[in-house]
Amino acid sequence: MKKEISISLLALSLAACGGDSGSNANEGENSSKITISSYSSAEATDTSPVGTWIAVRSNIHFTDDVQDYTFQSRELFTINEQGDNYLINSCDGFISRSSVAKDAFLTDDIEDSESDNYSEKSKQTFTSNINFTGNSVYTEKVTGEGNEADSEQKWIKTTDAIKISDTTDLQENISITSQNTDLSHDKIDIKCANFREGTDGLSTVNINSPDNLSFTLENGATDEDHGIYFESENLTFEAFKDDDENDVIDISYEITNNTVDNYSVTAIYSEPSRSATFNVSVDFK
Repeated sequence: MKKEISISLLALSLAACGGDSGSNANEGENSSKITISSYSSAEATDTSPVGTWIAVRSNIHFTDDVQDYTFQSRELFTINEQGDNYLINSCDGFISRSSVAKDAFLTDDIEDSESDNYSEKSKQTFTSNINFTGNSVYTEKVTGEGNEADSEQKWIKTTDAIKISDTTDLQENISITSQNTDLSHDKIDIKCANFREGTDGLSTVNINSPDNLSFTLENGATDEDHGIYFESENLTFEAFKDDDENDVIDISYEITNNTVDNYSVTAIYSEPSRSATFNVSVDFK
């Protein structure tokens, strides 16, 4: 099965231009409807874990044992062979180790860790070559300044994933076109694509490729929290729209749909020397 993933980066005028911010992450109201049972392994074999996977991850956050927000992420990721190991290409990092020995793949678990300021108890299991479950509890004591100072922060995370295809080809004639040559790419092979939404008003899109290209689009709880991170072999930059009066960056961000099968995002970035529109659409079927 070939996944349909399209990403385009279209140049705007090189002069800075205005833009209105779009919806603020839908407050995560659609994420709760998405579970791993929405997807199927019918087109995947269980002879090995190599292939394309879908993961659904839920996260509950507590401050001093009081739940204050939740978020959920969905991800397409791939598993490849490299010698005696399997390489797990995840954008979200829910897998503790990106490389797992083949002979330990079905028995490899995360070891608990602890220090004076944090503790983590977690377990991950590939129950077969087409199924994964994981859960963890991470606790951190925060000191210093800010809203979370002198508090205990806790994250309870659960992850389910299934293999949906034996292919690791996530490239669908993806291109980046721009008047800026350092942003121009004719074709992108995708290793993983992750989408996160939460009731805290934060949503993010992460894309990684095997060609040392990655980017993150971030939509914060307010219009001033929109950000873009971009990295390739020729260019690295990050930009945020905030309330700094000297900030010349203008970023608008809109989730155009979020259903069980599809996810689309548009983000506009402009500043005097570099401008672009990011259009990201992923089909999870």
